[in-house]
Amino acid sequence: MTENMWLLGFLTIGIIVLSLLHAEKGEDSVSFVNDDWLRMRMSALNIANWQQLRKQSGLEAASLRHIRRGEIQKINLPEIDKLAHLLNYQPEEFLKKLSAIAPINLNIEDLTILRKECERLKNQLEQQRELLTQEIQESFFGELQTLLTNYPSLRKMVENKSDLSARNIIALLTPLDNLLRSWHYEPIGRVWEQVEYDPELHQIDSGEIELGEKVYIRFVGYRESDRVICPARVSRNLPAGIN
Repeated sequence: MTENMWLLGFLTIGIIVLSLLHAEKGEDSVSFVNDDWLRMRMSALNIANWQQLRKQSGLEAASLRHIRRGEIQKINLPEIDKLAHLLNYQPEEFLKKLSAIAPINLNIEDLTILRKECERLKNQLEQQRELLTQEIQESFFGELQTLLTNYPSLRKMVENKSDLSARNIIALLTPLDNLLRSWHYEPIGRVWEQVEYDPELHQIDSGEIELGEKVYIRFVGYRESDRVICPARVSRNLPAGIN
């Protein structure tokens, strides 16, 4: 009984080996039109066999077979890029090499156009993202504008009148400073600062003020780089009781 089981085991192993050899022979008999130059390239790069090539390139076995057989239309561009990179080819050069052996329905000029179009769409998406970010910021600012323009004045009054219980409010409003910094919004002037009137930066409370006339900032404005988001409100005089 034991001898029969050993014999059966050896026969099973023999059948498996013969099957593998037959499969390998059958695979070699298929027309792998790209094998010769791929093997030469692999040899130059010390890639021993197809298994090592597939492992290093990250390709599936079926994808590598398609390339070896010249069935390039069944392969996607990322897989071609992987193998081209491993074999030290530019993707366009690699495709030319493949199509020279097995012509494919893929024009190199079309591929270049496709890559340029992808780059254009990528840039367009980035521009849209920046535009959307700006629109969100401006929408937020519109909601918070009254608070943002009054907050610096409130802080100045609290700093000058230490008995005000509102001093504790300042700490609660600190996140507003952080929000403005994250948006790259800069204040126009400082509260009660005396400046020369500039209609592009300032908005008067009432009456008329000449360009360059000395005024005081009552409420700060905001800008982003050279773009004025809202002008600072100015007046000829400081608030009553302020020296």
